This record gives sequence, structure tokens and C-alpha cells, in this order.
Amino acid sequence: MVYRNLKTLSALFLLYFFHPQLIFAEHTFAGIPISQEELLVLENIGYSVGYSEQRKNPLWVAYRLYECERSEKYERTKHFFVDFRTMARVEPQDYTHSGYSRGHMAPSLAIFLCYGKKAQEETYLMSNIVPQRQSHNAGIWSFVEKLNLKNHTKKFGTIYVVTGPIFSPEKNLTIGRGIWVPLAFYKITLARDKDKLKALALSIPHEEAKTKELRKYITTIREIEKLTGLDFFHELPDEEEIPLEETRAEDIWDLP
Repeated sequence: MVYRNLKTLSALFLLYFFHPQLIFAEHTFAGIPISQEELLVLENIGYSVGYSEQRKNPLWVAYRLYECERSEKYERTKHFFVDFRTMARVEPQDYTHSGYSRGHMAPSLAIFLCYGKKAQEETYLMSNIVPQRQSHNAGIWSFVEKLNLKNHTKKFGTIYVVTGPIFSPEKNLTIGRGIWVPLAFYKITLARDKDKLKALALSIPHEEAKTKELRKYITTIREIEKLTGLDFFHELPDEEEIPLEETRAEDIWDLP
């Protein structure tokens, strides 16, 4: 497994060297999220990560999606990989028999369609993975990812997504070698509608959540900031940032 990881990361390094323009694509909008905790910022072909060595989780993952098609056939990567850029170096085996699946924050399919196979492989780095109940991962979380990819890109053209876990302010359950398990997950989607910036902010509990009840998980960016300790979109002027972050989403997002 170590050999496979090194081989894959070596290939990605060569891609970075010869195609640097792919690496520094604009994944974030209005600045990298500011954290109260020191984070390791990782740049990948199709997404960026703010990684917590303490919690052994990404605290934010940001990516840009647009309407895209690809003739190449989509196939899920069979293996997850240690991200040797981190000190935590979480291994796929840390999740084995834990009762939790390896939950992608940057989605494999969407990143493949927008950025290609090598970018998709990077979504299997463990720095993009969070402990997630399989029913949640394959249920409402997958539904929201498909909503972004199929509905929102078609309607708005380009969207920006920031997503990640929400932890308890008190003691958290851990798996493996101290990997924190979240209480909930957030996903913020930004788009321009008639030249006005709009946001859909969701806070979805880490439990059995039904897709037909998605509207009840709508919240504000400001509330997510309180729950995560992150500061999003801080480079926007106050007259644009404040209403964006304090307003609940309108009906333009086509939620069930």
C-alpha cells in the first residue's frame, strides 16, 4: 500500500511540475476561509483543503463546478491514499471496522467531470476524507452533491462550494488513531443570479436525514461560522458580505 501511495503521489507531482496552471485553479471564492485553529492548506487540481492535524480531518474543502461533459468513462478509484503532505498521515485502514465510511468532501464524480481523471484520484487522498455513516454518505449527502452538479451548474453556469464537518464544542467521538467524528456537515453553495451573489447554506446532522426534508436544514453562513469557527468570504466588501451571510436561501435553489 505504501508503494502504491508513493507511485500515485509521484505521478501527481510530475503533473504539478509540467502543468502548474492546473494546480492553482481558483477553487475558493473571496479568500481562503480563516480559521481560529492553525490549518495546513493543501492545493489540488480540482479542490483546496484546510486540514486540521489536531482533528485529523479537513475543516473546509473548496471547489468550483461548472456545466461540463467528458467523453472518458467514469470509474471510481479502488483505493484511498495517505496524504504524505500531512503530519497526521491518516491511513485508509484507520477506518476499517469503525462503523464509519470514508466520506468524500470534494466529490469524486463532480471533480472527475470538471477536471479529469488525475483530479479525481486526488479526491481519494485521506486529507479529503471524514468519518461518515454510510447511510448519510450514500443518502442525503450524495443527493446534495448531485443537486449541485446536475441542477445548480445547469441553472447558474458556475458555482463555488465550501463544505466540511461540524464538531461538538465538547468531547468528540474518535476512531482509528484519534480521528474526530463530526456531529454534522455543512455545505455552502455560491452562485450569481441576475448579477447578484446568492448563497445556499446547509447544516445537515450526522444522522438519518431524509432528502425530501432538505429544506429544514437550510441555515445561514453566519450560523455555520459560529458552529465551525471559520470565517468565509472575508474578502467581500461588508455591504455584500453581511447580507450574503445573514440571509437564508431563497427558492431559486430548487430544493425538495
